Amino acid sequence: MEKLLCWLALCSCVYLVLSSVTSPALQPAKRPRRLRRQGGCQDGTYTHEGRTCCLCAAGERLVRHCQTTPNDGQCESCEHNTYNTHPNSQTSCQPCTSCDHPNANLMLAEPCTRAQDAKCQCKMDHYCTSGTDICHLCTPCKKCGAEGVKIACTYMYNTVCNPETEEKNTGMIGGIVAVVLIVFVIAGLALVWYWLRKKSRQTSELQPSPSREDEELPCLDDFEHHLPDIADVCGWAVIKDIAMRSGMPPTAIDSCQLDYPNNSREQTLQLLRMWVEKEGSGSSEKFIKILQRTGRRGIAEKVMMKLKNDA
Repeated sequence: MEKLLCWLALCSCVYLVLSSVTSPALQPAKRPRRLRRQGGCQDGTYTHEGRTCCLCAAGERLVRHCQTTPNDGQCESCEHNTYNTHPNSQTSCQPCTSCDHPNANLMLAEPCTRAQDAKCQCKMDHYCTSGTDICHLCTPCKKCGAEGVKIACTYMYNTVCNPETEEKNTGMIGGIVAVVLIVFVIAGLALVWYWLRKKSRQTSELQPSPSREDEELPCLDDFEHHLPDIADVCGWAVIKDIAMRSGMPPTAIDSCQLDYPNNSREQTLQLLRMWVEKEGSGSSEKFIKILQRTGRRGIAEKVMMKLKNDA
């Protein structure tokens, strides 16, 4: 019985001791949680309202400036998808870079952390066009054909094909261009030749070409005595055409028809006489030349034959 009472007394003492040790009133009060270590400014200082305060570490942002001592300010870690690379006194963190831009051909190389931004890199078979480590746009690498690759495409540089084949292709293209130009020049010269030939034919039809008839044109002083025969050979239509080509007024031509309304032969003869009187000397040569020039060589030969025979 005595042993039992001793054990109970001992247990009571132990309980009282443990209760006094774990009592909240006897424990030291907890301080507010801060991410900054106590003692000294490990990451440098900044000035605020005349006080020198400790900078927040990389990956943190400032919540409250210091009040009494440099290290009693408060900092917090950057939120998700934000970062601060260097020690700072900023109240916010920078947003992380996204590599998911449409049509930029980028992919994630290193994820974003609280102290470092995300890093992007070009997708397979693409290279960066900015020429810097920070790439915002990638372009598909050049594809070489049968010539083969001299330098493969990298993150910073495009593919380089073998120069020998490229020069060969360039020469081939130049040769094709030269052949095409020669064909165009030949075609142009052919068109010019055809146009000049056509124009020459048209001119030759309007102008009499030197011929045996031109060299043997009769020059007779008695041309006027043969006018009746010439009028019979030519007819009214031919004499009227010659008169109009020579510039006779239409009223003079119409007067011949009015003077001889029912006599075509007299109309023709009268108009021919008026034309000879207008032209004067050399009218026979001009008459023959007009016939030849207007495509009436058959009539011209008949007239010359008539003049030669009668001469």
